[in-house]
Amino acid sequence: MNDNERILLIQKREEIRVITQDILDLIEKDDITKQDCLEIKKKFVQILSLISILKTYMKTNLIIEREGDQDGLGAILSRIFSLLVEIQKGNKNEKFMLMLQIETICCIINRAEYKYPWILSRIIAKVPPITISVEKD
Repeated sequence: MNDNERILLIQKREEIRVITQDILDLIEKDDITKQDCLEIKKKFVQILSLISILKTYMKTNLIIEREGDQDGLGAILSRIFSLLVEIQKGNKNEKFMLMLQIETICCIINRAEYKYPWILSRIIAKVPPITISVEKD
C-alpha cells in the first residue's frame, strides 16, 4: 500500500464518520419525517459503498451479507430500516434501538484492521555460506 492508498483510506473513513454524524443529527430531531427516513437510508447506502472500497484493503473480513447471519452489516441495516419504518409510524421509543444499531455498525467499521504490506511480519535474511579454514600450528 502506497501513500496515496493510505490517504484514500483515511479520507473514506472520514467520509463514513461525517455521513454517520449526519444520520445521528437526523435521528435526534423531534419529528422524523418520511423524507428524513429516506435520507437516512440513502446515507446508509453511501456508507455501504464506502465500505466496499475500504474492504479491498481490510485484513478483517467485514461481512455485508451472509444467510442466517445476525451480526453482518446487511442484517444490521435490515434492522435499522425496520426501525425507521416504526419511527415513521410514530413509535418514538424505537429511536434508542436505532441508535444502538448505528453504534454497532460504527464499532464494526472502526475495529476493522487493514493490510499494511510495507510492514513485514518477519524478516528473512540470507546469510551467505562462510568457509572457515582451520590451520594447525
